[in-house]
Amino acid sequence: MTPETNRTFTSQRLDWEKCLRFDPRIYPFAKVVGCAISSRASATNGTAYVSDETLADDVGCPGQLRRVRRARVLLLQTRWLKWRRTRDANVYTLLFGRVSDFLDLMTAARDLRKERRKKRKSRFPDRTPVSYLKPPDRTPVSALDRTPVSAILPSRISLAREKLPIEQQTQMGMLGKSAAPPFSTVKTSTKH
Repeated sequence: MTPETNRTFTSQRLDWEKCLRFDPRIYPFAKVVGCAISSRASATNGTAYVSDETLADDVGCPGQLRRVRRARVLLLQTRWLKWRRTRDANVYTLLFGRVSDFLDLMTAARDLRKERRKKRKSRFPDRTPVSYLKPPDRTPVSALDRTPVSAILPSRISLAREKLPIEQQTQMGMLGKSAAPPFSTVKTSTKH
């Protein structure tokens, strides 16, 4: 095997992994299992000899063989790999037929992101990349006038004052003695 052959297989394998990660039909654990199988693939024939127990250990879920098998079945159904069973391991073969289609989809998605970014930048042409990080020009006194919460939300007492007549506010003790109206109709009781 020449270094040129090894490099081309490695680049193919990395493209395969990238496209597998891009596929929205594959759930995250199946992507991890697929990448673990891919990392064990041989450059000479593109196959990997690995048991389910070894795969479960590789992905960090020892003993969860059913989970690995479900992921493997999903990868087979979506035509990312095929396998055959031997006496002591599974022989996996990576399928590269869908890689070019997914690379085209990834390129189209990247172009859409660039267009959206360009459109967003055209709305604010005078803005530098870090201008939004600068603090706004405010006087230091205006920020200290009120606390942030009291500036936005009125207190319950002030809301109640707006709704209740002055007599009821005085009876409920919502007004202080200095804030009581001069001609109050509040009856005072005197004990004899």
